[in-house]
Amino acid sequence: MKRGKCFLLGALCLALTLTAACTSGAERARDNAEVSLRFLHIWPEHSEVMEAIVRDIEEQNDGLQVDIDCVEWADLERTLSTAYASDSMYDVFFMYGNHVGSMQKQDRLLLLDEYMNEEWAQRFEDGALDEYRVDGQLYGIPYRGSGVVVIYNRDLFKRMGWRTPGSMEELSALMQLALVDGYIPMSAAGRPNGFELDSLRSIITQYISRDAGLLDDPELQTGRKTDWQGELAAGAQAVKTWANRGFFGANPLTVDQETAMDRFLSGKATMLLCNTNELYQLRTQSTYMPFELGGFLIPGFKGGDPLLSGASYQDGFAVWSGTQHAEQAVALLKGLTSPEASDVWAENTMSVMATKNEALEDELLKEFDAYFNLAGRQHVSPDYVLGDSDSLKAQLFVDFMTSDMTADAYEKNFETITKNAIAAAER
Repeated sequence: MKRGKCFLLGALCLALTLTAACTSGAERARDNAEVSLRFLHIWPEHSEVMEAIVRDIEEQNDGLQVDIDCVEWADLERTLSTAYASDSMYDVFFMYGNHVGSMQKQDRLLLLDEYMNEEWAQRFEDGALDEYRVDGQLYGIPYRGSGVVVIYNRDLFKRMGWRTPGSMEELSALMQLALVDGYIPMSAAGRPNGFELDSLRSIITQYISRDAGLLDDPELQTGRKTDWQGELAAGAQAVKTWANRGFFGANPLTVDQETAMDRFLSGKATMLLCNTNELYQLRTQSTYMPFELGGFLIPGFKGGDPLLSGASYQDGFAVWSGTQHAEQAVALLKGLTSPEASDVWAENTMSVMATKNEALEDELLKEFDAYFNLAGRQHVSPDYVLGDSDSLKAQLFVDFMTSDMTADAYEKNFETITKNAIAAAER
């Protein structure tokens, strides 16, 4: 029996006795609880697994009670802002790795250095903790990896004699072949707010930036770059050109994640542009899949080493700076990142974890896990309060894709949004 299996069986048996509601901790308050923590995560679809893991952590920490809330990822920022403004902030909460810098600027994060001993630090993959540091100090804990990949119909590729592309040029040629043969070349969600199509724009921009020698630019790494020299424009124009050629099917900006996945699983599309976290949805719809899945990274121009673009262990957790229960909050984090709990989460949610040596069985998940030796190398963590700049940039991309806005105008408007956000943060 593999490590974590016994815990898994016990956790799932426990989970069967629990409701699947997101807010359930308060209903299980125990008379002997001495400390009650408020905890927020973004996985309603995995609430039962998280509930079981947290209840096990409670059992290992006498007097601890955890009240669990969960929200959809799209509602995270609004939920945290409301909680903070109403003086009801969560003790432990989900945080994207690229928001560490801006949230630290707002003094919302507890410094964790004094709690991070060698034994705990050794649980994590190389470089994972660095993504949660600001000026060398630790303000959060990585939980699982997230990055954009391409899933493809391996059986169809074999039947058609197609090879996985080794360059951006080969990818474009492959999509043209698939289109001529009557397939949607690459299914991708463009809703909401550009979604994966905007991620593709970011990927292409990053390759262009690498070729220009910009990836180590401190302004780029801190989100302060406002003097783009056509890299953003070229990335945006490439996606728009591919969309106009029909590479993403009809009306891609109206396609949500579920529809994009259905187009692929039903055989209408040869490839699916998605996040590594979507493997769970793919595996749970196995009745649609009479074919073997493969995966690859979007390749660079004229070949070269691939980037897991924008990828990092960016799904993580932080402790609120104003918590009255720092020791217990850290105990919860240590429990969530224990080898046993990490194995349970990986197996039940098909996640690439930030901790080492999780017992992976799914072959595609193993492949994703291997990609993450590239994670964090081009990690961008803005060091200013973002405000609504992310949503404004997403809407800008949609406007560019649906109007006669030029790519140069897109780049200039993107720069203006960044400048305004920086200025607002420094007032």
